[in-house]
Amino acid sequence: LSLIENEKLMRANGNPSLFINLSPYQYGWRRVSTDEGIGGSVIGDLAKASGVTNHLLNNLSNKLSALDGNDGVNANYDAVNKNQHTFSEYTLGLSHVLYDFGIKKANNHIATIEKQTSFDIYEEEKQNLILEGIESYNQIAIANDIILFIEQIKLDIKSDLSETTKDDDTDLKKVESTLKELDALILEQKNKLLEAKAHYKYIFNKEPNNTSSFEFIAIPEKEIAKDETDFLNQVKKNNLNIHTVRNDLLISKEGFNQVQAQQYPNISASVNTSLSYNAGGYDMKDENYSVALTANYSTNLFSGKYKLKKARLNIEKNQEHLRDVKSQVMKNARQQWASFTLARLELEKKIAALKDQQVFIANTREAYLDGKRSLLDLTKAQEDLVNSGITTLGTYENYVLQVYRMLALENNLHKNNIKTTNNSITLALKDVFKKD
Repeated sequence: LSLIENEKLMRANGNPSLFINLSPYQYGWRRVSTDEGIGGSVIGDLAKASGVTNHLLNNLSNKLSALDGNDGVNANYDAVNKNQHTFSEYTLGLSHVLYDFGIKKANNHIATIEKQTSFDIYEEEKQNLILEGIESYNQIAIANDIILFIEQIKLDIKSDLSETTKDDDTDLKKVESTLKELDALILEQKNKLLEAKAHYKYIFNKEPNNTSSFEFIAIPEKEIAKDETDFLNQVKKNNLNIHTVRNDLLISKEGFNQVQAQQYPNISASVNTSLSYNAGGYDMKDENYSVALTANYSTNLFSGKYKLKKARLNIEKNQEHLRDVKSQVMKNARQQWASFTLARLELEKKIAALKDQQVFIANTREAYLDGKRSLLDLTKAQEDLVNSGITTLGTYENYVLQVYRMLALENNLHKNNIKTTNNSITLALKDVFKKD
């Protein structure tokens, strides 16, 4: 916000300037000196205007009389009114720089770039916060689903156990041990849920409500780049870190333009009016009005070339920094694409394996009912399903983060991209973890 106001200030500085000087009371001495051709008839006006003492006037008049009263005679006049006096001054003026060889333009451009940089940094921080929010929300949703999933498996095992007859060759102790292990897994997930809720409160500054209704965060399929080349091009074009460093380079170039422009004068126009009134040893009222076109030039003849050299070095430093940052960002982008691709393949395998596990349980239960498999076999298959389900959801959580990290690198991570609507992956997961 301060940089937005700074940009307005820089642009306002290009407008005409009003200056007012008020000195209602001053106290001092006045010295009047002249060296010009004067005649006897001028002395009276000079005396009235400058208020020199009568003693000096008489002395000067006697000397002029000795020159036979010739008018227009060269003479030196140096009179000091040693009488203390007071005087007042008022000045009012309006000035405007007409041309400054680009200094004002550079100032405005720098202010605009700094404002844009602040927007980019703010946007980057916001997207980082969104990533944290996604991670926190996902952790809550997944922990909830795992708890419900394990509890459903426990109910299935207990149901199967209740239907067991004494003739069944079942190791009941092992089944009970499996149930205890599932209870431990539920406790572990509840602890993770508490941690996720604390993280959520830290980010959003409020407690998460009705967490049991949290859905899987969907993958914004339409926002994902078509291939690695498309993704890298988007990163190169839109990445906020690259934007920020590129802006630093632009500012250094404008800084060089400023230093260069300072080697030339600036041209300004001004309108002035002033009034001064003296009282003390003499009285005088002086009014002035003026319109001026002025060329102002001020420079240090010895430091100018060093300033230019320093500005050039600053440009070179920022150019090198931009190359380094681009190289690092693109390296991170290639690694991110690889992580995304790997996470997607792994998730697809996990979902396929989970579906196969469900089919295996259904077959095992059928065989168990036909007396071909034991309850322990069925319980072991259900325990394997729990472990497979936990692994699959962990893989999904990782995949979601990889997708949204990709969007952040592209500067394309916005709230409207985050949905919990169905897509191919979330539908598959919901089908696997359905609660009927």
